[in-house]
Amino acid sequence: MLALCGEMIMDIEKFRELMARREYVDSSSELFIMFHELAQAALKITVEINNKYHTPEEIVDLFSELTGRRVPETFRLFPPFYTECGKNIILGENVFINACCRFQD
Repeated sequence: MLALCGEMIMDIEKFRELMARREYVDSSSELFIMFHELAQAALKITVEINNKYHTPEEIVDLFSELTGRRVPETFRLFPPFYTECGKNIILGENVFINACCRFQD
């Protein structure tokens, strides 16, 4: 669950469900607020990925944190990588993301 000022807004599954509808999102809605909270978290994780060397295993862990889903051990990434949210990214086995990719998820 996302907490804003100590108040629970929604969990990640509800967020994903609402985003999948591809409907208009009002800037005063809980969905909009949660998106911006998740964007701040994504910025923090991508800065960590992009500004320091990490082993492939560490990249798997960081990308798992970014997506909110366990990323397969066969995943590989050459940073830098950018995304504005991360929670809508789903990766299968043997995925390679080359340097300088930007995902708008």
